[in-house]
Amino acid sequence: AGTQSTIVLIASTLAIAAVFQPLHRRIQKFIDRRFYREKVDVRKAFTDFSRQVRTIIDLPDLLRLLIERTTGLLHVKHGAVYLVQPDHSFTLAEARGTTDYAVQFTPTPTDLAFLRDGASVVKAKQEYFQLLVPLTALRSEQNSSELVPDLVGVRALGPRLSGLGYTPEDRELLTGVADQA
Repeated sequence: AGTQSTIVLIASTLAIAAVFQPLHRRIQKFIDRRFYREKVDVRKAFTDFSRQVRTIIDLPDLLRLLIERTTGLLHVKHGAVYLVQPDHSFTLAEARGTTDYAVQFTPTPTDLAFLRDGASVVKAKQEYFQLLVPLTALRSEQNSSELVPDLVGVRALGPRLSGLGYTPEDRELLTGVADQA
């Protein structure tokens, strides 16, 4: 009788597992979609963006496309592009996903040094903008034919909808897209 009850217990456990496995997969897919965990196809993102950029000659249109693609591709709550002014301050040029268009952007001296060197800056979780990506343009060095990168703006991105942070791959993608623009 003890062996028979063990066999019944094992059989019922396997039957329950078989019934709930499809439900488990559907719930997992929902959770994965809800939290935006899909991988970004970097090659496709570059190709799509470069195809669109080729036809744009107006700076506001380019900035709009840049911030729309960035926030959409990485599922970012809000983002903005700030351009460097002659007095070295930053002014808002384009924003998406935020109703607070008056957000002032004043990077710390340390952040500004990183941005001028072409490096992205990851900010603490409580920051309004959690990732700063430099926008650079090549300019010729005085009395030289050498071209050097010059900071012309910053793409400032808020938190991701999933709550996950920005990976090194995300930062590399964003820098590549900005260079392409």
